Amino acid sequence: MGKIKSRNIFSGYANLGQISLALLALQLYNDKSGQQGKSLDVEAIHHQISRETFPGIETDLESHFVNHFDHLTDYAAAYYGYLWSKVFACDVFQQIDENDGLLDADWGRKYASTILCPGGSKDPNEFLEEFLGREPSIEPFLNTIGIGTKMEDGEEEEEE
Repeated sequence: MGKIKSRNIFSGYANLGQISLALLALQLYNDKSGQQGKSLDVEAIHHQISRETFPGIETDLESHFVNHFDHLTDYAAAYYGYLWSKVFACDVFQQIDENDGLLDADWGRKYASTILCPGGSKDPNEFLEEFLGREPSIEPFLNTIGIGTKMEDGEEEEEE
């Protein structure tokens, strides 16, 4: 297996890790059990999510991971934004790369004027759709991590 093809060898594990952390943040900040304002066993919640996300892989019950997961206080329930922003970034990258290329000044100006300059004046999804000229797609992200429909060399994956 060449270097290019092997670059995604651990991407599934890494992305599951991000999904697991996002689920943890969402569960802790969106608790529907009526426990708001009361003590939650956050370690038990973390270990349950870990078991569901990584079946067959045991976590250290004494690690107290949640105690040093700093993003729970600054990102709160929005931790999923890490992975979601990568989905959008891959889509933007592919759009530019497949058209005039990454060094094209027109694309740079369009990116600056459409995405960066308006700031928080409207929903970021509107900026993205305007820039792409279509609705965003998860497919470029899936291709980047090696599980999409396009292979690294640009050929379509064969269906069995």
